[in-house]
Amino acid sequence: MMLAVLLALGACGGDKDTDTATDSEAETETEVATDTTTDTETETETETETDTEAETETEVESDTETETETEEDTETDTSVSTETDTNTDTEAEEEPEPEEELGPEPTDSDLTIVDADGKSEYVIVYERRNERLKEYANSLKDHIKSKYGVTLPVYEYGAVPSTSDKRIVIGNADANAGFAKAKIGKSNDFIIDVCDNDLILYPANEYLYGYLIDVAKADIFNGEVNKPFVISADTTYKLSESENKDINYVEYLKAKDGEFKYETVVNIFLSGTYNVGQTTIPYRIYVPSSYDSTKEYPLVTVLHGAGERGNDNKSQLKNMISEMFNQENSPYADAIVFCPQCPGGQQWVDTPWKDGNYSIDKVPESDDLMAVMDIINNIIATSLSTDTDRYYVMGLSMGGFGAWDLIMRHTDTFAGAVCLCGGADPSQAEALLNMPIWAIHSSNDGDVPYAGTQEMCQAIIDAGGELCKFDTTSTAHNVWADAGKSTDISKWLFEQKKPEMVEEVNP
Repeated sequence: MMLAVLLALGACGGDKDTDTATDSEAETETEVATDTTTDTETETETETETDTEAETETEVESDTETETETEEDTETDTSVSTETDTNTDTEAEEEPEPEEELGPEPTDSDLTIVDADGKSEYVIVYERRNERLKEYANSLKDHIKSKYGVTLPVYEYGAVPSTSDKRIVIGNADANAGFAKAKIGKSNDFIIDVCDNDLILYPANEYLYGYLIDVAKADIFNGEVNKPFVISADTTYKLSESENKDINYVEYLKAKDGEFKYETVVNIFLSGTYNVGQTTIPYRIYVPSSYDSTKEYPLVTVLHGAGERGNDNKSQLKNMISEMFNQENSPYADAIVFCPQCPGGQQWVDTPWKDGNYSIDKVPESDDLMAVMDIINNIIATSLSTDTDRYYVMGLSMGGFGAWDLIMRHTDTFAGAVCLCGGADPSQAEALLNMPIWAIHSSNDGDVPYAGTQEMCQAIIDAGGELCKFDTTSTAHNVWADAGKSTDISKWLFEQKKPEMVEEVNP
């Protein structure tokens, strides 16, 4: 389903002081537990990347149970919010339908966001109790300051001074936002709409906020410093009528910037934190902009290397993720992509990397990987529409160990794996005879023994397995950059599907 972006610059009607649009938009707020452990591992990986861009971090609040709130209204809002812990609960919460009569239409008027003197009477308002939208509001404030040289105050709805009647509204704040939402219809649109003196930025579902803000920055708030910024009432902008109408938003943003940048990756991945016992796992989830709950999507779990451990819930998106999305018409953009973050000082598999292969009988499954499986089974599978026959795992270095470990211990869960410069247990080869695996390791790897991957793949082949591919490179440890941007790997991965179970029939 392709999304349309509307700049409907007409009158909405209604009284913005009447809070008739219930503040029930799915809110995803996370408090990331502070990681007090010290990362004492000494593995050397060439994963050094300096993050100098402004990053927008979204947060999802953890409590004592997992809730999936599905809002049902006339616009078929497919947004899902997850508050994660050790329990799973699903509730359906209905939002009051918008009034059929939108009220009298006020006179159309232009909105002067910044006047000729470089001043503005506008404030930015975000939906109450939504820390994620607060981050987006501040991001938009910074963008407007850089473009027009003026700083707009940012307020939570309900805290705006009574003297302010000119607002840029992000999310479901009040009646005007409700009127804008009513124009979205049943498709997964988002709308940029003039209502009275307000400019409303509103998406049809929670997953589109990152795209909405990025498109608003690129196509609406794109003037010059010290120039007036006026939005005309007789101007419309529709992505559906542009040259980009047939591409998804990842492709759209790449067309704007020339590439899919790290800060954009952070912006469009929803964030969460999973707590179970003494284990806390921050994670990010990418959901396609065309997400449709009536369809099923493949799930790709990506396990990072040692250099991205911590609790910032961003570092795990460095390195390979941007490369995956920067492929032309990337198939990853049409999948659900799950990126957990291993805490500092911990490992996906509790074995020394220098030793290469290990025995799973002697190395129990780590608490962190068990938490990853809990998130897959109890959060993603229950809150999003996934194709359980197309669950994949990719891992690099420390994550390469993790990818091997998951498919050895949870063979029935995954339909394919990409294992990069890791290690495994050759005694488990027979369990993987029907598992499609693409393993890559450099013969010049000075951090994780090349012989480990070679031995594991040979053990599978010797046991009769025909689905294990093994590529040898001559680079150093860093093989994931090429693997991430490889269209051969992505094409191969999404072709894999769990074999159908054939029931035995007694003669």
